[in-house]
Amino acid sequence: MDSRSGRSWRILLLEDDEALREHVLLPALANYGFDARGVASISGLQEALRRESPDILILDVGLPDGDGFEVAREVRVSHPDIGIVMLTGRGATPDRVLGLALGADAYLPKPVEVDLLAATLRSLVRRLKTPDHEATAPPADVRGRPRWAPRL
Repeated sequence: MDSRSGRSWRILLLEDDEALREHVLLPALANYGFDARGVASISGLQEALRRESPDILILDVGLPDGDGFEVAREVRVSHPDIGIVMLTGRGATPDRVLGLALGADAYLPKPVEVDLLAATLRSLVRRLKTPDHEATAPPADVRGRPRWAPRL
């Protein structure tokens, strides 16, 4: 949540694994103060982007209806103000380099600790400047979270 405006940073998560999306990532992001919503496919992402303007997109690479690398490139061109974090099982160096070259602001391989994902999002938030938000990240209060750090 942006402490000055009282609004949460809007995260749109494109992850085709329903259990990971709905039962791990979205609840964890909400616990860290982000306003997160998820979609399962590129077509779902396209529909969501027509209806809303997220601040950050978290993007998987291996998707049932296309290539996440291509999605990153297209989103960077069509929505240059959206932050892009790639979260994927493809963690080889050439994949990371490609993702960053095509427009991702960060590239995290799975499994990822939720703490690292939240820290990456906060770091990106500090640099984003959108009309709806001042560039302040949600507070990093980890005292209220469970002692375990789930791995994705």
